[in-house]
This record gives sequence, structure tokens and C-alpha cells, in this order.
Amino acid sequence: MMSSDPPCIWMAGATLEIIHRLRQFREATGTELCDIPPGRGLGSSGALVAAVYGRVHREADADLNRRKELLAQIEGLLHGTSSGLDPLVCHEDHAVHLRSGRPNMVDKTCILSYALADSAAPRSTAVQAAAFAERMKVPAYARLIRERYLPLTARSIAAWSAGDSEHLWSCLIELSAFQLRYLDFAIPEPLRDLWRQGLASEEKLYKSCGAGGGGYMLRFERGP
Repeated sequence: MMSSDPPCIWMAGATLEIIHRLRQFREATGTELCDIPPGRGLGSSGALVAAVYGRVHREADADLNRRKELLAQIEGLLHGTSSGLDPLVCHEDHAVHLRSGRPNMVDKTCILSYALADSAAPRSTAVQAAAFAERMKVPAYARLIRERYLPLTARSIAAWSAGDSEHLWSCLIELSAFQLRYLDFAIPEPLRDLWRQGLASEEKLYKSCGAGGGGYMLRFERGP
């Protein structure tokens, strides 16, 4: 990196170089780089990227979207394609909502009780992404995702943003049932009975966390 480069370019390059060297260190020694359990859907790589970014970029880019794009490039060094949302949320310590593809801060807290449910099963983002991509090659399945799953997800976010717990709960029932039926490959076997029981009683609802397939899942319950 030349000293004549603009500061933003130099800092981006420095961040990428640090992540690259950390990755080499991890691969050479088997040492984990973050105390958040990796491969569990909890955003360990996002937290690591946010920490390095915060160290190098003492004055973060004021444009939230540019920040997200840079963080996506950096996290991509760790496990391929990244949206940049995990490291952005970690860096800001704040909920973020995408509107028309651009991130916006959200001053909301969850209106339902929730917890992490450990499936005790290993997971791989790449494996889950490949399985989903393969299913999306089937036109009927792709249409189902576009016409039912994505609008359902949008309605869930809208209900949460509006503080409408009743509507959010009904959306989560549909969302949990959809994942069990059409995204079953992302639900670890040890959790499937609990998943079905929760839907039957409508007292506890499960949702995949991250790419799913193992690690932790989200469990929602009524009440504060």
C-alpha cells in the first residue's frame, strides 16, 4: 500500500491484511480467533471482523452502507461471500434493518421472549448455502421462496418494528412451519421433535439462526 493512497483506502487495505494474517495463523496453528464458538450461527466471524475494523478505523465511515460493503469484503476473507450485516451489527452494537437494500439503525427491542437453543450439532455455512442453492434451481421451489417465504419474513420484520406482538407471533408460527417443511435440511435432527412440539402447542416457536444446519437456533415464547 503506497503512502500516497487516500486514508480510507489505506485503512481498508490494513484491515484486510490483518484479517488475512489472522486467517493464516488460524489455519497454521488451529487456534480459534474469537471466544464466540465458531460454526454455531452466532456471528463469531462478524465479531472478529468488527473488532479488527474498530481497531484500524478509529473514525468509521459516516456512510452506513459503505461501511457495510467494506465489512462484507473483509468478512468474505474468512468464509466466502458475506452481506456485511453481522460485522456491522457487532461494530455498531445496534439492530440494523435493510430498506431497499440499504442499512438503517433500528431503535427497537424484541417484544417477545427469546433464547438460544443449542442443537449440539456441527454446521457449515458453505454446506447449507450449497444445499439451498441446489433447491433454488427447481423453479417451483424458487417461486415458493420468492412468493411466500420472503413476504412472510418481511411481514415478521414489519410486525416487530411496529411493536405488534400478536401479529409477530402469528407470523412466527407460519415462519417456523415453513422452515420445518421447506428448509428441513437447515434444521438439525436433535431439534426436529421439539420444533414440531412447539408448533403443535404454539407455546415455543423455533427459527433457524444464520444458515442453520446446526449450532444454535432461536426459540421464541410469548410474554416479555
